[in-house]
Amino acid sequence: MLKKIGICLFLCLSVLSVVLAAPKAEDFSCQGLYLGDTYEKMTEQFGKPRYQQQKLVQGIMVTYYVYKDDLQIGLDDREKKVVDIQIKNKDYAIRDGIKIGATPYKIQQVYGKNEKKFIAGKAYYIYSRAEKPGERLVLEVEATEGYLQSFRLTSLPLTDDEADRDLEIPMNNSSNDVNDLYMKSKDIDTSAVTGNS
Repeated sequence: MLKKIGICLFLCLSVLSVVLAAPKAEDFSCQGLYLGDTYEKMTEQFGKPRYQQQKLVQGIMVTYYVYKDDLQIGLDDREKKVVDIQIKNKDYAIRDGIKIGATPYKIQQVYGKNEKKFIAGKAYYIYSRAEKPGERLVLEVEATEGYLQSFRLTSLPLTDDEADRDLEIPMNNSSNDVNDLYMKSKDIDTSAVTGNS
C-alpha cells in the first residue's frame, strides 16, 4: 500500500514540476547577449565575427554575423539591434544542462509542456518571454523522436502570417498602399514619385 502511495506521489510531483516549469529571463540570452542589444555589445561578448552576410527574413533585412562553433547573430539593418541568435554548437548548454540531443521530456521538464509546431517542414518547441512576448526561444527538434537539434532566440516573425500581421498593411483597394509601405520600409526616397504609373 505504501509503495502505491509513493508511486502516486512521485507521479504527481513529476507532473507538477512539468506544469510549473517555464522559461526565465536568462533563457533569452546567449552568454549575456540579449535580443535588442547593439553591435558593440555583441563584439564585447564574442569578439570580431569571422564574416557577415545579409538575408531577407520574412520581409526584414538582417545582417548575420557568423562566429565559430555554428553561432550566427542577426542585427536588423534599420534599427541596428540584435533580432536573431542561432546556435548549432553541440557543446553549448542552456539552463539545466540542456544541449543538442536533449530529449523532449528534459526540454519540457525545464521549459514547460508545449505542443510541437511545424514550420516549413521542420518541428519546433516555441516558448515566449512573459515580459516581452515578441521574443521567443525556438528549439528545433527532430520531427519524430523530438530530440533537440538547434537553439534560436528571435524577435523576427517565424511565418508569413506573422510577418503579414506585423506589417498591418492598410488596404483600400490600391496597390500603391502596399508599394508605398514597401518603399518606406527600405528607406528609399519616394518624394519624386507622383501618381500611378
